[in-house]
Amino acid sequence: MRVRNKKMISLLLAASLIFSFNSASFAEEIVDAEAEVVSVEENEGAVVLAENNEDRWLFTAADDASKNDVSANKIMSGSISITKGAPYLRVSANGTTSVKAIDTAIIENMKFTVSGATYYTRGNRLYKESDGSLVSRKFSYNSITISLNSIRRAGADLKDSGSIAYTDDKKTVIKDTRGNQLVNYTATINDKKMLPYLKDCNTVTGDVFLKIYDSVSSQRITFGDGNLSVLIRYDAAVEYRGKNVTPTSHFIASDNDSISGEVDGAVGVSARLEKKVSGNWVPMDGKKSDSYYWKDTTGITLKKPKIYNGKKVGAFYETNAPYFTIKASYRKKLMPNDLLTIDQKASLKNALKNTKIFFTIEPRRISTEEITYNKYEPYKYYVRKLTYSSTKNKLKGTVQYRKFKGKKSTLNVRKVKKVGKKLNIQSKSLYESRYNKKTDAYFEFDSNTKEITLNGVNGYYGTAVINADHVKVK
Repeated sequence: MRVRNKKMISLLLAASLIFSFNSASFAEEIVDAEAEVVSVEENEGAVVLAENNEDRWLFTAADDASKNDVSANKIMSGSISITKGAPYLRVSANGTTSVKAIDTAIIENMKFTVSGATYYTRGNRLYKESDGSLVSRKFSYNSITISLNSIRRAGADLKDSGSIAYTDDKKTVIKDTRGNQLVNYTATINDKKMLPYLKDCNTVTGDVFLKIYDSVSSQRITFGDGNLSVLIRYDAAVEYRGKNVTPTSHFIASDNDSISGEVDGAVGVSARLEKKVSGNWVPMDGKKSDSYYWKDTTGITLKKPKIYNGKKVGAFYETNAPYFTIKASYRKKLMPNDLLTIDQKASLKNALKNTKIFFTIEPRRISTEEITYNKYEPYKYYVRKLTYSSTKNKLKGTVQYRKFKGKKSTLNVRKVKKVGKKLNIQSKSLYESRYNKKTDAYFEFDSNTKEITLNGVNGYYGTAVINADHVKVK
């Protein structure tokens, strides 16, 4: 007999013992003894055991009267406090986005505080934040009511939002989602059918960010008789950092492709000369790898890309959107390895000069997970101490993103440096009364928990909660 069959029989015998003796402690010993088994068929009276021993909830199908996990019913009871997060997702290639996908992104960025404990969800499962333990397998996302209110371009104020257009009457798919947009939403829990022990829940309003479909893009610029071109590949999405975006020009070696689509604070650019052969574009030098021509053996020099509107958080398809141009120069005499004639080089220079290559600057994400109180932890917003004045409703202190500072001569890189400017933070009331594009986030102070909540605006989006231990109240 196979070992697993033996284990299953042992478990079924153990299950019968559980109901005979009605011993919860004995049931937990059985769970410990066989953590490998996922579940026993859920017929009437059947026992369900946790996968890989992630939790230790033991219940019968009869207990599941509401078609929801009894543990979720018990945990999500009484008064629930929702903390919104910083949800985002990428739009589809056809310019549409599923409402279900947006709702899932919103819900899986939420935190639920119940009786002093905080929980989060992934894949309709409920986890405890303090230790990441699985506490329920059947938490239904249908319990959370979400209303998608409006849509606007990234960087725009909420008052500049437009109505959401759908592809169908049931409003299951949003159309014209070109990316770099924010969808404003409202969410709460009021479902007494799925969560019968629910007493009340707060309502939150926030934004979900829609990223563009592809963070890497390309543009072909033809010149000469139309059978010659320069193929520009570049980062279509760049992250806002409170100052002008910088270009990085790549020298590609062998078959490596430098344009990875990683969204950071720089526009990576590569270029390759190509010619049309039998209707197909092929590399002019015969190499399949990308090449950025700064100064090659043919005497052609492509200058460092020049960025325009480099602080504008907006989509690539809008007026006055961020873009770059590339200037070219060349030797006005033929070189031994020339790929182009003098006239073709002049045509290349003119074509590049008159071509704007648009990209998008995304708003920067602010979330609780990206807050750190350790000055040696990189790729997060460092908070040392914030001082809140209750009389003036003002906040003093610095919140600034930090990353590793690399040195080629150093084996162990330990130094962390600031990235961009520190956040310009105002109170919510002041921001709403005197709207200011220079504001990066507005704060709200919770007099009960003494926590500070930051809400990103303008070049930022999302929500971050600052621990009360790092907030001094005056």
